[in-house]
Amino acid sequence: MFGIGGLEFLIILIAAIVFIGPKDLPKVLYALGKGAGKLRRISQDISEGLENFTKDAELDDIIAEANKAGDADMAFRIEQQEALEEQKKKAQKQTDKKPPRKTSKAKLVKKKTTKTSKTKKKKDKT
Repeated sequence: MFGIGGLEFLIILIAAIVFIGPKDLPKVLYALGKGAGKLRRISQDISEGLENFTKDAELDDIIAEANKAGDADMAFRIEQQEALEEQKKKAQKQTDKKPPRKTSKAKLVKKKTTKTSKTKKKKDKT
């Protein structure tokens, strides 16, 4: 773990028992374990933060390069889009301005005759 061999670990354990005492040794080891866990979480958070920062920086660089490459075509595409929108507006105005359909005289005469014949039939029934 820390480059400590078996013999070195045994010497540290014996020294801890002598200096701390067998009574307080579990409390000290528990506190050391909690501290190590906090240290591990803090280092992990820092490394994740740095990783996210570098990813964002790389993404910004990629976006900047893509925008530089697209600048020449971008103006042309914007002009094309504006022209298409103008054509759609003109087409919409033309469809809105169409006059209503005129019915033929034959249809009008037919409608009038059917109305008059219905009224005559009603009068005949009464």
